[in-house]
Amino acid sequence: MESLHNKIMNIVASKVPKDSKLAIVYKEGHRDARHEAAEMALEYESLIEDLVGALKWYVENTEGTNRYVEDEEKKAVRLINKVKND
Repeated sequence: MESLHNKIMNIVASKVPKDSKLAIVYKEGHRDARHEAAEMALEYESLIEDLVGALKWYVENTEGTNRYVEDEEKKAVRLINKVKND
């Protein structure tokens, strides 16, 4: 699965002005915004990885504790699988 960071970095500028001076400014702004957004995505991807790790730990270490926990485990496993597949 391609990371959100990479998807952002590969966004192509659209509707570039025909005037060469404006086109340069537009493209530089697009580049700068793309880089900032990609860096933000990296931070959130890291947080998601930490959350998935915590959920995995929880599922592995609380198995069978009680009925409520078992239901929550199933939800956590579905969430982990969804994050992995998205």
